[in-house]
Amino acid sequence: MDQASHTMIENLHKNTGKTLEQWIAIVGEEPLAKHGEMVRFLKDKHGLTHGFANMVVLKARGSDAGSAGNKEELVSINTEEKNILSRFMKS
Repeated sequence: MDQASHTMIENLHKNTGKTLEQWIAIVGEEPLAKHGEMVRFLKDKHGLTHGFANMVVLKARGSDAGSAGNKEELVSINTEEKNILSRFMKS
């Protein structure tokens, strides 16, 4: 985990009194499927800032870069997507 993510997780606990794991459990109890719905729930019902809410949801869904199991594959996929976009933009 990079230093910025580590600091943000520490600040989440310091500012809210709950750990990242506790926030993930709170989100998991709600019947929400979409990223935006989860972020809105955390902001509206629990007063989290957008940054904290977004981080919690990304971690809860395992969709942040730090949760990627195979980082080499993640870079490869991202590079291929950029190549496709580049070819599309040229036409």
